[in-house]
Formats: sequence, C-alpha cells, structure tokens
Amino acid sequence: MLIYKNTFEDESVKGYNYPIEDQYYAEDTIAVIADGITRDPDGVTDISEYSFLELLQRYPRPSGGELAAKEIIHTFRNSSSRSLKERLIECNRAVKKLNNQYIKKCDYLQNDYYGAVASCCQIRDEWLEYAYICDCGIIVYNSKGKVKFQTEDDKKIYSDPYINKIRIPWEKSEARVIVRKDFRNNVNNIRDGRWSYYRRV
Repeated sequence: MLIYKNTFEDESVKGYNYPIEDQYYAEDTIAVIADGITRDPDGVTDISEYSFLELLQRYPRPSGGELAAKEIIHTFRNSSSRSLKERLIECNRAVKKLNNQYIKKCDYLQNDYYGAVASCCQIRDEWLEYAYICDCGIIVYNSKGKVKFQTEDDKKIYSDPYINKIRIPWEKSEARVIVRKDFRNNVNNIRDGRWSYYRRV
C-alpha cells in the first residue's frame, strides 16, 4: 500500500522559475515517474562558455522535457492496459505525437526531440512488477530503510561508455549531436525483453 509520495525540487535552481521536469502518478498499487530529458539552452552550442546563471536564464520555458514527462504521466494514468510494458509503449507513442506537433526539423541541439526516462511498478498479490528506462529505476527498501533491491543504472552501463569513446567533451555541440543522432534510440543499442518481477519476501 502506498504511504508516501513526493518529488523534490533541485535546490540549485530554486527561485529561477525552472521547469518542473519530474512528474509522477501513484495509487495504492501502481505508480509511475517520468524524468524529462534536459534540454539545450537557447542559442548555446558550447555550454562551457556560459555561467550557470546564464544557462538557467537561457533554458527553454516550457521545456520539452517537462512536456514529455507530463504526457507520459497522463497517458500512463489513462491507460486501460494491465501490462506495464504496454502502458510504456502507449506513452512512447504519445511522446512521438508530441514531437510531431512541436519539432518540425530536429537538429539534435536546441531543436532536439522531446523525451523523458521513466520507471513504473505495480503490486499484484505478492509480486512487484516493474519496468524502467535508462537511469530512472526502482528501489525496494526493507522495514528498516535498507536497500533490498535496486534496478541497474543502464545509463552507466550503456550510454556513458559510448560517450567516453567519442573523446569530445559533452559541453561541445559535436558530442551531443553524435550521441543523440547515432546512439540514442538506435535499435542496435537497445536491450529488450527484460521485463522483470520481484517477489516480496
């Protein structure tokens, strides 16, 4: 049974009207959270040339990450499917429609596709079913607050090593274009069929 739910604002951006890119929905036995993908600030190619405050001021409002996260939560919440996998597929289709509406020509920088990572879970009988995308995962704690189970961080396993091989700092636009164009959503880089179940003990 759900006893508590919350999201926490990043203290470093508090007071700057920064878009809320973390969204969630939860009931007693089912929950989903979506974390919008950070956008490139307007008119910025080399991030290292700007101060933190300048980047905040140039950050898009509303953010495509915020819109994608909200769309995922709305779609998940209104789905009639009992399958988490099917619900996430529906969410993916909804974000694609969002991109068709807003992104006329993708440049993988300021006009990059909207997106979000997400995780979801549901309790059925004595089973916790879960599904997640990238580094947005699920943690199960015991009654003493100790981690009993935690999903892998797929970003560290798959994406970060690829980024390191490029040997171009992420702050440079060239690196962001390569990763977003050639690695992200590339069928050769996707591991599927890992829909998993954790039995409560």
